[in-house]
Amino acid sequence: MRNRIVLLFVILSVVFLVSCKDKLSVELINQESYKTASNKIIKVKYYELEDKSLGFIKIKIPEVKELTLPRLMSASGAKYTDESAFMWWIKGENGTLYRISDNGEWDKLYEECSLMQE
Repeated sequence: MRNRIVLLFVILSVVFLVSCKDKLSVELINQESYKTASNKIIKVKYYELEDKSLGFIKIKIPEVKELTLPRLMSASGAKYTDESAFMWWIKGENGTLYRISDNGEWDKLYEECSLMQE
């Protein structure tokens, strides 16, 4: 239920922002690549609305299409999730990608993802 509420909030926020008279632009903040422990590459593009009211990522995961995940509050690091399928959590130069399991628990899909120096 919480997942649906969060997703509904994100959707309504985007609809509201799109319908505003003064349009907000989306800014590409950063692009980074991470190498997984199994030597696969995860590519992440970090975006924000110009007023900083919403941050999100476009993440390209091996064997999965590109996903868009909004930024949510986090006690440490940065967390991006749709709260229903995927979560990208970064702290410092490392990231972990989680996928929701059939029993509703977050399982690590790729851990120990290290920022690649480009």
